[in-house]
Amino acid sequence: MEKPISELCSEVLNQLKEAGYTEKGIAKHASTYRMIISFTKSKGQSFYSEELGKIFVMERYKATFDSKRGYNSQFANQKIVHLEKLWHYQNYGTIYFSARSGKKKPFCCPECFQREYEAFCRYCLVHDYSEDSRRTIIYVIKKFILYLQAQKISSMNDIAECQGDGVIDNTS
Repeated sequence: MEKPISELCSEVLNQLKEAGYTEKGIAKHASTYRMIISFTKSKGQSFYSEELGKIFVMERYKATFDSKRGYNSQFANQKIVHLEKLWHYQNYGTIYFSARSGKKKPFCCPECFQREYEAFCRYCLVHDYSEDSRRTIIYVIKKFILYLQAQKISSMNDIAECQGDGVIDNTS
């Protein structure tokens, strides 16, 4: 027997609480569920279906509800994941939880950038950056270093050489 969408959403949120989701995570799910409840009512329906979820995602976010989510915005993909939990609970009575296996791998700086990376970390400490600011900035630097490595750039001098190739425009 199908349950009304508001009851279904309430049960899913309770399952998330029992599973140990954070308040922020539950609030994000609740926000999505309020939107889908409102959307369902606007369509004159009171029950959730996968088709209704697809229409909601398409109309609201111009996103597709398929496995190739690289074309959607991160925000739309988050809403899709929330709706998939709703659908899974409706069909199977449980929620599918995808969890990372093990701990996050620690950052391993490529040797060619090790000196610069450590110097920048020291700079942040010496200049008394707050812990949150330092963590945010270092995260971006790590991503940048990994990008440089993927582009086969092995030193900071290689970046300066790109300016002569017209790759980097300094006229602005």
